[in-house]
Amino acid sequence: MIKKKTVFILDDEKDTRDSLRMMLEMEGYRAFTAASVDECLKMLRIEKPDLIIMDIMMPGTAVCKILDHTPIITIYHTGIEMDKLKEDGLLDHKHVVDVIRKPSDIDDIIAKIKKHIG
Repeated sequence: MIKKKTVFILDDEKDTRDSLRMMLEMEGYRAFTAASVDECLKMLRIEKPDLIIMDIMMPGTAVCKILDHTPIITIYHTGIEMDKLKEDGLLDHKHVVDVIRKPSDIDDIIAKIKKHIG
């Protein structure tokens, strides 16, 4: 039996969490959601994800510090310029492997996930 890959979704917007979770489950992934860093940290004590999708504006430093080699895909709003994200250092963490613009195409999101965890 093949173990399903696990993805944590950390975002303060319920609609984003719910839609990403449903989409990932339809693609065969196990998906868990958290609305806060504290909630995510509690989940990390129980389950080790293969990937985390995290809103770039969430204070995720605590999450990043306890991860070993778990890749992170960050989500950012269309109104935010990529240059500003780089300038502010929000993409500098070694685990950040990709970005998703919000809103984004479902096929693009799935392609990025498959690129990093299969």
